Amino acid sequence: MSQLSSQRMNVPLEILREIVEITFFLDYTAGPALALTCKSINQWITPLLYASVSLDKTNVLLFIRGIESAQCGALDTGAFVKQLCIHRNATQHCDWTLSLCKSVAHLLVCPPIRDYDMDEEITDASLWPTPWHIMVLSALPSWILPRLALFTHTTHLYLDNVLGPSMLLLCAKMPLTHICFNVWADMVLTPDDSFLLEAVHFLLELPTMQCLLIHAFYEAPLADFFGGIWSSLADIADERFIVAPGMSRDELIEFFEEGQTVWDNITDWKAWRQMARRQI
Repeated sequence: MSQLSSQRMNVPLEILREIVEITFFLDYTAGPALALTCKSINQWITPLLYASVSLDKTNVLLFIRGIESAQCGALDTGAFVKQLCIHRNATQHCDWTLSLCKSVAHLLVCPPIRDYDMDEEITDASLWPTPWHIMVLSALPSWILPRLALFTHTTHLYLDNVLGPSMLLLCAKMPLTHICFNVWADMVLTPDDSFLLEAVHFLLELPTMQCLLIHAFYEAPLADFFGGIWSSLADIADERFIVAPGMSRDELIEFFEEGQTVWDNITDWKAWRQMARRQI
C-alpha cells in the first residue's frame, strides 16, 4: 500500500495520524519501522525522528551523510532538527553539522578539552542556524568566542565556567534575555571573586537582561554553601539575579535531551536565593 486511503481504512486521516504519532512518542524505537510503512506515514514520522538529535562518534558521520543524501533527493531532513546535542567526541564535525541543520532552536555543544587556534577557519558559518537557546559545556575561550559571535539571534545562553572579560563584551553585543554561568564555589578562596561581582553587575546593566542565573558547584557540606561571595551575590537587590547550587554536566545533558532547560527550574532556584539571604 503506497498511499493511505481514509476510505479504505474507514478512519479519518487526522485520527490515524494522531495514533501514529502517539505510538512514536510511546516508543521512539518504533519510529524507523513506522516510517517504512507507507509514504503518508513516512511524511508524518520523519519530522519527529529528526526533531531531537543527539550526536556522538558512533552516529555523527552517518547522520551527516544521511542529511546530505536526503538533500540530493530534494528532502531537507536537516530542516526538521529543532533540538541538537553535539557531544565532545563528535565536535570535530560541529561546524559541518550546524551548516546542515538550519532550523535548530535549542543547541547544546560539549567541545573537546584541547586548545584551538584562534585563527582556525570556521566553515559554512553563513549557513548556520540561529538558535534562541544555546548551552556550551566546558568550552575554552579559543573555541567558543569566534563561534558564539556568529549566533546573533540567541536570547538564552548557558556557559560552563568560561566567564571572562572577552566573554562579557561578547554577551553585551548579543540580544540576551537569559544567561547562566556554571562556576565553582571555591572561587571564594581566589581573587576572582571581585571580578565575579563586577561581572554580575555588568550583565544586569544590559538593557535586554531578564534573568541572570549563577550555578555554583560546591563540594563541602550544603550548610556551608551560604557564605563568602555566595551570600554577597544572593544579597544583590535585583530580582532578575539568582544564585543556586550547580548541576553536573551529565545532569545538564540529561535535562536537555529530555527537552528541559535550566530556565524551567527558575522558581526552585529563587527559593535558594531566599535561603542564602537568611543565612547572611
